[in-house]
Amino acid sequence: MADGSAAGVVSLKGKVSAEEWQARVELAALYRLVALHGWDDLIYTHISARIPGPEHHFLINPYGMLFDEITASSLVKIDLEGNILQETPYFINPAGFTIHSAVHEAREDAKFVMHLHTDQGVAVSAQREGLLPLTQHALIVLPRLAYHDYEGIALNLDERERLVADIGDKNLMLLRNHGTLSVGATAGDCWVGMFFLERACKQQIMALSGGRENVLFAPRGVRGRGEDADVARHRRRPRLAGLPPASRPASPRLRRVEQPSQTFLSSRRQRSPQGPGRAALTFWRCRTRVSRVPPNCSARSPRRSNAPAAPSASPMRCRPTSAAPPIAPSARTPTRRPGATAKRCASRSSASARASRR
Repeated sequence: MADGSAAGVVSLKGKVSAEEWQARVELAALYRLVALHGWDDLIYTHISARIPGPEHHFLINPYGMLFDEITASSLVKIDLEGNILQETPYFINPAGFTIHSAVHEAREDAKFVMHLHTDQGVAVSAQREGLLPLTQHALIVLPRLAYHDYEGIALNLDERERLVADIGDKNLMLLRNHGTLSVGATAGDCWVGMFFLERACKQQIMALSGGRENVLFAPRGVRGRGEDADVARHRRRPRLAGLPPASRPASPRLRRVEQPSQTFLSSRRQRSPQGPGRAALTFWRCRTRVSRVPPNCSARSPRRSNAPAAPSASPMRCRPTSAAPPIAPSARTPTRRPGATAKRCASRSSASARASRR
């Protein structure tokens, strides 16, 4: 229902603290997510959440309800000894209490603990080598993954000490021949950790279906980096997109591309009667054939002068400034008649052809 209650369960909204109600809502959402992904195991396996406060009280699912039936008000509040601290018609599973109480008591950052019995998780936990470095998901999981040997159904309270020693400061665990475990400071952290672990286990089972000899292991140079190391490495890279062009550590070629010459810009802005393509072609001719451009020409390449060239009224021609003397007619380069070169080549070809027929 909207108030987090279920049939036969009284709503606790407004009857508990705001912190406890928020923990109840987030924990109920985790149960629904697990059921949505098909990771539930009927009424078995558990997800728990610690209630903020010094008492180390935590919430767990009522025994007998499916995961898609759990609501915020139906969750059971217990202490580290397994005592129920609220009025409820339900009781808890002692096996779930053993595992979750051990993690909540030993780890202050363990606000949420999720334990599952999925097919792929149990299958990988039963393999001798455990999780293998086959996929990117596995490489993210491996640096934070621990193992715990199977000791039967978790009813022995002495197992809690060995479980805590095995998990250490890791956030993910494979319980041998049993299932998977995820620990998080928030509901989101707990869920994401379990998502990557379950996905890595599923990918390994699918990859090994073709045989161990056909599997490609990840190179040793990229193993053990983990998601956090990759994120930190990418954050250390300079972000050039947000910097102005003058402050970027770019090459001279890149600077020329980002800062085009004023002559070319003016030729593009002031479109000539012959079209923008003709103006651009004239500009590149002036750049490539600098020897034929007068020293005081306004279309000289900006790389030859420190001061930027002033935009000219007609970018099609190289006009000398008023201060420069005009070029003498004798100094001008003599022009050839159109087609003279072609006629000479044709006459030479015909002469060589006559000589070859003799």
